[in-house]
Amino acid sequence: PSIGTLPQTAWAMAAAAVGIHAASLGLGESVAQVAWSPELVAAILYVGMPATAAAYPVYFALLSEAGPVRGNLVAYAMPVVATVTGWAFLGESVSPATVLGFGVILSGFLLVQRESVARVVGLRGSVPAEAE
Repeated sequence: PSIGTLPQTAWAMAAAAVGIHAASLGLGESVAQVAWSPELVAAILYVGMPATAAAYPVYFALLSEAGPVRGNLVAYAMPVVATVTGWAFLGESVSPATVLGFGVILSGFLLVQRESVARVVGLRGSVPAEAE
């Protein structure tokens, strides 16, 4: 029987979670080492349930609409969003190497999306025909 993409991913994530937990126990990690607090429990529950439950259907809709190459550009934006969020809300520092990395990510976006970028900035004739 065929299984949909979303249930398949959910089962894969559940299996991976069990495997990662088993590996952490095998490496001597212990839950007793965790400094439990209400904030930590709330964060774990939020990231594990509603945030993930909302994100995956949106992600799969994006993949079906934009295709895998363009849809997976989201993965490259995550470190940028995380870094900017840490800087803005937690006062974390951003190194010059990190800013350089942002430039590399932006360059990748521009290369993958060169046709769309050219259309937006009005350079339609500058994109080679074979790139379309």
